[in-house]
Amino acid sequence: MAAWLRLARLALEDLRTAWDASAWQRLWRDTALVVALPSISAERYGWSLSDPASTMDQFFTQKLLALLGQQLPDDRRMVINDGHAAVAGAMHAARERLVDGRWRRVVLLAVDTLLDRSSVTWLQESERLKSPGHPHGVMPGEAAVALLLELPGDQLGQAVGVTVEDVALDYSSTVHDQDEVPMKTAESAARRLLAVFNQVSPVSGAVSSVDHYVDLNGEVRRAEVWGNLQPHLNQRMIPGRTWYPAEGFGETGAASGALACLLAARSWARGYAGADGALIWSLAENGHAGVIRLRRVT
Repeated sequence: MAAWLRLARLALEDLRTAWDASAWQRLWRDTALVVALPSISAERYGWSLSDPASTMDQFFTQKLLALLGQQLPDDRRMVINDGHAAVAGAMHAARERLVDGRWRRVVLLAVDTLLDRSSVTWLQESERLKSPGHPHGVMPGEAAVALLLELPGDQLGQAVGVTVEDVALDYSSTVHDQDEVPMKTAESAARRLLAVFNQVSPVSGAVSSVDHYVDLNGEVRRAEVWGNLQPHLNQRMIPGRTWYPAEGFGETGAASGALACLLAARSWARGYAGADGALIWSLAENGHAGVIRLRRVT
C-alpha cells in the first residue's frame, strides 16, 4: 500500500504541473477519481478481501486524496480491482458517466508494483519469474499513470490530440472457470479478445490501420494468446506497428493499460506512430479481457 501511495502521488504531482495552484484546486471541484488497481488475491498477497473496492477506497483512495489536500464525495470516487483489465474497466465506467452527464471530468489513476516481496515470491513460486534458468518469464516492474478524461468542448486541461473512440470488456471468464482461464487455453482467450475487438471494430466496419499495444510480458502463454489472435486481426485491418510496453518498463500489471494509452499519445505527439489509430489490448489473470480504441485528433 505504501508503494502504491508513493507511486500514485508522484503521478498526480506530474499531472499537476499542467496547472497553477488555483487551477489545480478548481479542477477537483467537479472531477471524479477512478482508480485502477490489481486484483487482491491470496495467491499473490497472502490475504484477500470480501469487498476489495470498498476497502481500497478507504485505505488507498481516501488516504491519497488526504495527502493531496483534496476531498471527493462518495459518488465521485471509484475503484476497479481487475489487474490488466482494470484500466479498460475504469475507462468504460468513466466514459459512460461522462457521456450521460453524471460526471464532468475524470482523473483515471492506475497503479501497481510487482517489486514487493510478496509479488516477487508469488511469481517465483509459480515459476513465472524471469531468471537465468527460466528466460521466458516476467521481469517485475512498477508504474503509476494519471490521465485526465474530458468531453470535447469542455476542456479544463491541455488537449493532447487523443480521443477515446470506444472501450469494450468481457467479464465472462473467472479463475473458477478452469476451461476458460487464459493461461490454460490460449485459443479460448484469443476468442474472447476477438469478441471484445468486434465490439470496438465491427466486422462491417472499414478496413483501417492501427498500432497495437499488447500486454505481453515475456511469458510464453501470453505470446500464444496473441499468436492465436493475430491471423484474425490481419484479415480485418492493415497492420500498423506493434508495441510491447513491458519490454521497456517490465510487467506493470494494473497500470499497463494506462501506460499503453500514454505511450500511444506520446507516439503521435513525437511523430513516430505507425497509424492514426491505436488499440490497447488487455488480458487479466482471471480471464477478463478489455480493448481500448484510441484515435489521433488533429
